[in-house]
Amino acid sequence: MYSRLIDLDENSNFMLQEKLFILQNIVTPKMLNIKDEHFAYNIYQLSFEELKKINALKSPRHKCKAIFESINCLSSLFNDVMPSADDLFPIIVYCIMSANPPNLVSNLEFISDYLSPEQKLNREGFVLTNLMAAISFLKNIDSKALLKGELKLKQERRETKKGKWA
Repeated sequence: MYSRLIDLDENSNFMLQEKLFILQNIVTPKMLNIKDEHFAYNIYQLSFEELKKINALKSPRHKCKAIFESINCLSSLFNDVMPSADDLFPIIVYCIMSANPPNLVSNLEFISDYLSPEQKLNREGFVLTNLMAAISFLKNIDSKALLKGELKLKQERRETKKGKWA
């Protein structure tokens, strides 16, 4: 029954995975304005592993729980202080980009379609909404422009340094 309910839109899933693979080689935590104190590789690794579990799980509740656990791993970066959206969103973006889980688009559509209305209003819904927003952000990044912007930024820094020494 699960295979009939989940729409494995291979084109959308493949396009997102390909885009995330490209972005992994371009985007750094610093580019996303992730503060140094909010970056601990071992914590991100735990989060990546939790996020990758969603493809193996069958129920929307279990998939959503894996997503919640993934984000919960990241909350330890904030030392029991509630993170602001400005701090949390780029971390979620970086986590999705780095983990690059298979069939993410289909899994999120499945969760959104079949998660109970009560759960959509709780923390699961909050996490799901943030994840979907992060995916929308990642889909809309122009990786070529981003790469050009980074190269231009590096060139401007070199020119600024030259000006100081001239």
